[in-house]
Amino acid sequence: MDHKNKTLAIISSPFQLLSLGEYIRQYRIDKYEVIILFYKNKELQQMIEINKIYNLKLSIRLKGFALMQYFQLFFLSLKIKKCSNLIIGNFFSDPHLFFSNLIKKDKIIVVDDGMIVNSIPDFIGTDKRILKVNRLKKTLITLLNVNLKYPKKIDLYSIFCLKKHKLISLKKNNLKVLNSQLTIKSHSETLLIIGQPFVEHDMLSLDKYIMIIKGIINDFRNHKLVYFPSRKELPEKLLEIKKIPNLEIIKTKNNIELYLLKNKLLPKKIIGFTSSALITLNTLFNSKDHLIEIKSFKIIFNNTRLPKEVISKMYNTIYNNGIHKHEILTNEFSI
Repeated sequence: MDHKNKTLAIISSPFQLLSLGEYIRQYRIDKYEVIILFYKNKELQQMIEINKIYNLKLSIRLKGFALMQYFQLFFLSLKIKKCSNLIIGNFFSDPHLFFSNLIKKDKIIVVDDGMIVNSIPDFIGTDKRILKVNRLKKTLITLLNVNLKYPKKIDLYSIFCLKKHKLISLKKNNLKVLNSQLTIKSHSETLLIIGQPFVEHDMLSLDKYIMIIKGIINDFRNHKLVYFPSRKELPEKLLEIKKIPNLEIIKTKNNIELYLLKNKLLPKKIIGFTSSALITLNTLFNSKDHLIEIKSFKIIFNNTRLPKEVISKMYNTIYNNGIHKHEILTNEFSI
């Protein structure tokens, strides 16, 4: 296959695939190839379900295993070598950067991977890194003669409104294709809580996370309460959440945007934390008519690999996009 005049994309999450689908459809790109680098089967299942909307040709699927993924991408780059436009799903992803620095290309396009894109202006064109590279990975990239530098100039296709930056050409994603799937819905007296893998990432203890969920539930005891897990939440953690009285855990192959589009009943309220779904759902359901009340609860993390200013920027972006802050009202569960 001749890759020289084609668009090549590498993505690793359902939201990245959603953003890629919107980009390819909006700009009517015919010649393209998509590489899916996934880490869990649930992740792949969600991407396959999303792709039923966009019908992209998902050419290559690679399951990422620690350092092995770099060898997979290295050998793949020997076959592909060059493309006109390279689309990456995460500006900060080491595997995406690794692959990007192996491929000859005319332009790099970055699509959304959630709230973290709002930190791109702080790092592009600098030698700073959002996360440190461990010693083993440094050895590997030295052996393969590849660097993990961030792109110097990009097109950014995003649902977010970033400030102007000389190294970033911002292209607005209005979720046009996804919006076309929206039909008139009726409401239920449901509060939907969007879960996140804070425990799995050692940002919070399980006890504290459970306490926060209980606090939210206690504030909305008159609602039907449902919990939508992140694909990265571990089964043993969900077993503990399942023990919370009067809380239902949703089981689905779909990501939350697709789940609500397919669902006959909309929740009356949604509460999350730093999930980009708060903004995508607000764009989908509240851009014309205010259908769902959407709020974010701000957490003070015990520990995180991400710099505090990055976390702060995530919350500020959420609030600046019309999402209200929720304060837990019950003293019993105050944190």
